[in-house]
Amino acid sequence: MTRLDMATRIADTTDFNVHEVNDVLSEFFDSIISELAAGRDVQFRRFGTFKLVAKKSRIGRNPKKPKETFLIPEHVSIKFKPSAKMCENVKKVSPNEINN
Repeated sequence: MTRLDMATRIADTTDFNVHEVNDVLSEFFDSIISELAAGRDVQFRRFGTFKLVAKKSRIGRNPKKPKETFLIPEHVSIKFKPSAKMCENVKKVSPNEINN
């Protein structure tokens, strides 16, 4: 699903047009990015949590040249933890239903 698909679906079920919904979605995503960039986690009940995780520095290896190593510096990563409700609903999906 793309942002436009989502905006169209929401517009079909509300009194807003696709452009208005797309503007709201853009602001919504920008707000999430701003909060994460400010070092704060973002939680949506019944959906999930975007959590910042500090990764320690470590030694990496190129699989094609296993004797060569390099330093992967410490950095911050984003982890998404789905809610129990989301996990419960996703477990109902059959592997045959997945579109790859």
